[in-house]
Amino acid sequence: MGFKGIQTASKGMSFFNLLKKVLLFIVVISLIFNVIHAFKQDPTLSSVIKKLGGELFNPFYNLNSATTHISVNGLYPNNGFFFTNIWGFLKNLYFFFLPIINLYFVFSYLFLFVREVLLGDSSRNFPAFTVTMIIFFLLNLVYIATFTKLPLDTPITALKNTFNLIYGMFN
Repeated sequence: MGFKGIQTASKGMSFFNLLKKVLLFIVVISLIFNVIHAFKQDPTLSSVIKKLGGELFNPFYNLNSATTHISVNGLYPNNGFFFTNIWGFLKNLYFFFLPIINLYFVFSYLFLFVREVLLGDSSRNFPAFTVTMIIFFLLNLVYIATFTKLPLDTPITALKNTFNLIYGMFN
Protein backbone atom coordinates (compact mmCIF):
# COMPACT_ATOMS: atom_id res chain seq x y z
CA MET A 1 0.00 0.00 0.00
CA GLY A 2 2.76 2.49 -0.52
CA PHE A 3 2.90 5.69 -2.46
CA LYS A 4 2.98 4.90 -6.19
CA GLY A 5 3.83 8.38 -7.33
CA ILE A 6 2.50 10.17 -10.32
CA GLN A 7 2.33 8.03 -13.41
CA THR A 8 2.97 9.99 -16.55
CA ALA A 9 1.90 8.01 -19.50
CA SER A 10 2.67 9.71 -22.76
CA LYS A 11 -0.59 9.83 -24.63
CA GLY A 12 -0.83 11.16 -28.09
CA MET A 13 2.16 11.75 -30.29
CA SER A 14 5.47 13.44 -29.79
CA PHE A 15 6.31 16.81 -31.26
CA PHE A 16 8.51 15.31 -33.98
CA ASN A 17 5.87 12.81 -35.07
CA LEU A 18 3.36 15.65 -35.27
CA LEU A 19 5.85 17.78 -37.21
CA LYS A 20 6.51 14.91 -39.62
CA LYS A 21 2.79 14.45 -40.23
CA VAL A 22 2.24 18.18 -40.78
CA LEU A 23 5.17 18.37 -43.21
CA LEU A 24 3.94 15.29 -45.07
CA PHE A 25 0.51 16.91 -45.34
CA ILE A 26 2.10 20.08 -46.76
CA VAL A 27 4.07 18.06 -49.31
CA VAL A 28 1.01 16.07 -50.41
CA ILE A 29 -1.16 19.19 -50.71
CA SER A 30 1.60 20.93 -52.67
CA LEU A 31 1.90 17.92 -55.00
CA ILE A 32 -1.85 17.91 -55.57
CA PHE A 33 -1.91 21.64 -56.35
CA ASN A 34 1.09 21.35 -58.68
CA VAL A 35 -0.52 18.46 -60.56
CA ILE A 36 -3.81 20.35 -60.87
CA HIS A 37 -1.92 23.42 -62.12
CA ALA A 38 -0.03 21.31 -64.67
CA PHE A 39 -3.31 19.73 -65.83
CA LYS A 40 -4.92 23.17 -66.27
CA GLN A 41 -1.98 24.32 -68.42
CA ASP A 42 -1.84 21.14 -70.53
CA PRO A 43 -4.82 18.80 -70.04
CA THR A 44 -3.00 15.60 -71.00
CA LEU A 45 -2.04 12.68 -68.85
CA SER A 46 1.61 12.90 -69.90
CA SER A 47 1.96 16.44 -68.54
CA VAL A 48 0.54 15.33 -65.20
CA ILE A 49 2.89 12.34 -65.06
CA LYS A 50 5.87 14.56 -65.96
CA LYS A 51 4.96 17.07 -63.25
CA LEU A 52 4.39 14.42 -60.60
CA GLY A 53 7.56 12.58 -61.57
CA GLY A 54 9.49 15.83 -61.54
CA GLU A 55 8.30 16.60 -58.03
CA LEU A 56 9.08 13.12 -56.73
CA PHE A 57 12.18 12.07 -58.67
CA ASN A 58 13.78 15.39 -59.54
CA PRO A 59 13.42 17.65 -56.50
CA PHE A 60 16.99 18.82 -57.09
CA TYR A 61 15.81 20.97 -60.00
CA ASN A 62 13.34 22.81 -57.77
CA LEU A 63 15.97 23.14 -55.06
CA ASN A 64 18.46 24.53 -57.56
CA SER A 65 16.01 27.08 -58.95
CA ALA A 66 15.00 28.22 -55.43
CA THR A 67 18.65 28.47 -54.38
CA THR A 68 19.56 30.44 -57.49
CA HIS A 69 16.58 32.78 -56.97
CA ILE A 70 17.55 33.41 -53.34
CA SER A 71 21.23 33.93 -54.13
CA VAL A 72 20.38 36.46 -56.88
CA ASN A 73 17.47 38.31 -55.25
CA GLY A 74 18.10 37.65 -51.56
CA LEU A 75 15.96 35.82 -49.05
CA TYR A 76 14.11 38.93 -47.94
CA PRO A 77 12.86 40.99 -50.90
CA ASN A 78 12.90 44.74 -50.45
CA ASN A 79 9.95 46.01 -52.47
CA GLY A 80 9.09 48.90 -50.18
CA PHE A 81 5.77 47.66 -48.78
CA PHE A 82 6.04 45.69 -45.52
CA PHE A 83 3.42 43.01 -46.21
CA THR A 84 4.73 42.43 -49.73
CA ASN A 85 8.19 41.92 -48.29
CA ILE A 86 6.94 39.48 -45.65
CA TRP A 87 4.93 37.57 -48.27
CA GLY A 88 7.98 37.38 -50.55
CA PHE A 89 10.11 36.18 -47.62
CA LEU A 90 7.61 33.43 -46.76
CA LYS A 91 7.37 32.38 -50.42
CA ASN A 92 11.15 32.16 -50.67
CA LEU A 93 11.28 30.02 -47.53
CA TYR A 94 8.50 27.80 -48.85
CA PHE A 95 10.13 27.29 -52.25
CA PHE A 96 13.49 26.62 -50.59
CA PHE A 97 12.31 24.16 -47.94
CA LEU A 98 9.65 22.30 -49.94
CA PRO A 99 12.15 20.41 -52.14
CA ILE A 100 14.23 19.59 -49.06
CA ILE A 101 11.18 18.20 -47.26
CA ASN A 102 10.17 16.38 -50.44
CA LEU A 103 13.67 14.88 -50.66
CA TYR A 104 13.40 13.75 -47.06
CA PHE A 105 10.09 11.97 -47.51
CA VAL A 106 10.90 10.33 -50.85
CA PHE A 107 14.28 9.20 -49.57
CA SER A 108 12.92 7.93 -46.24
CA TYR A 109 10.14 5.89 -47.86
CA LEU A 110 12.55 4.52 -50.43
CA PHE A 111 14.91 3.66 -47.57
CA LEU A 112 12.16 1.78 -45.75
CA PHE A 113 11.30 -0.09 -48.95
CA VAL A 114 14.92 -1.07 -49.56
CA ARG A 115 15.55 -2.06 -45.95
CA GLU A 116 12.38 -4.08 -45.38
CA VAL A 117 11.59 -5.47 -48.84
CA LEU A 118 14.79 -5.72 -50.83
CA LEU A 119 17.19 -6.54 -47.99
CA GLY A 120 14.58 -8.09 -45.71
CA ASP A 121 16.44 -7.15 -42.55
CA SER A 122 15.60 -4.12 -40.44
CA SER A 123 18.97 -4.18 -38.68
CA ARG A 124 21.04 -3.52 -41.81
CA ASN A 125 20.76 0.26 -41.95
CA PHE A 126 24.08 1.18 -43.57
CA PRO A 127 23.74 -1.19 -46.56
CA ALA A 128 20.12 -0.08 -46.95
CA PHE A 129 21.19 3.57 -46.87
CA THR A 130 23.89 2.95 -49.48
CA VAL A 131 21.55 1.05 -51.80
CA THR A 132 18.89 3.73 -51.31
CA MET A 133 21.34 6.48 -52.29
CA ILE A 134 22.29 4.58 -55.45
CA ILE A 135 18.68 3.83 -56.41
CA PHE A 136 17.55 7.39 -55.67
CA PHE A 137 20.25 9.01 -57.78
CA LEU A 138 19.71 6.48 -60.58
CA LEU A 139 15.97 7.24 -60.59
CA ASN A 140 16.80 10.92 -60.62
CA LEU A 141 19.21 10.53 -63.54
CA VAL A 142 16.78 8.34 -65.48
CA TYR A 143 14.05 10.95 -65.01
CA ILE A 144 16.37 13.77 -66.12
CA ALA A 145 17.58 11.85 -69.18
CA THR A 146 14.10 10.70 -70.19
CA PHE A 147 11.75 13.60 -69.51
CA THR A 148 13.85 16.77 -69.40
CA LYS A 149 16.54 18.55 -71.35
CA LEU A 150 18.53 19.32 -68.22
CA PRO A 151 22.18 18.33 -67.88
CA LEU A 152 22.80 15.12 -65.97
CA ASP A 153 24.83 16.91 -63.31
CA THR A 154 21.76 18.84 -62.09
CA PRO A 155 21.60 17.03 -58.71
CA ILE A 156 25.27 17.70 -57.98
CA THR A 157 24.94 21.35 -59.08
CA ALA A 158 21.84 21.78 -56.90
CA LEU A 159 23.55 20.35 -53.83
CA LYS A 160 26.65 22.47 -54.45
CA ASN A 161 24.60 25.66 -54.88
CA THR A 162 22.52 24.88 -51.78
CA PHE A 163 25.56 24.30 -49.58
CA ASN A 164 27.20 27.46 -50.96
CA LEU A 165 24.04 29.46 -50.18
CA ILE A 166 23.80 28.09 -46.64
CA TYR A 167 27.52 28.66 -46.09
CA GLY A 168 27.17 32.21 -47.41
CA MET A 169 24.24 32.94 -45.10
CA PHE A 170 26.24 32.05 -42.02
CA ASN A 171 29.44 33.85 -43.06
